[in-house]
Amino acid sequence: MNQDDFILFYLRGRWFYKMFSLSWPEKYAVKLFCRKMPEITIENALNDFLKAEQLNPKNSKINLLYIAKCLVAKNEKEKASQFLNEALNIKSQTAEEENDEKELLNFFKKLKPQIFT
Repeated sequence: MNQDDFILFYLRGRWFYKMFSLSWPEKYAVKLFCRKMPEITIENALNDFLKAEQLNPKNSKINLLYIAKCLVAKNEKEKASQFLNEALNIKSQTAEEENDEKELLNFFKKLKPQIFT
């Protein structure tokens, strides 16, 4: 894997995040089809998203959103809020980024009451 390509880290992070989010029966089914699976943890996903952010800083709303989602899964909600605020400061330039912003705002609205209680 090219260690300088932020997209590859982002995509692998998405894969780890999705696999981590599967239910137990879904994970079992995947293991039946794949003989050897890497360890699937939220840390793996977070590390890949953080590496993508390091390679392409403050440029991808969706990557920052997934960092925040990983942090929430780790119960680090205040830290997640910081990444969400960073993402909100990035101006949307494409329709895809506008959709990302909607997802970002929805996630932020769900998280906000949990942070300030």
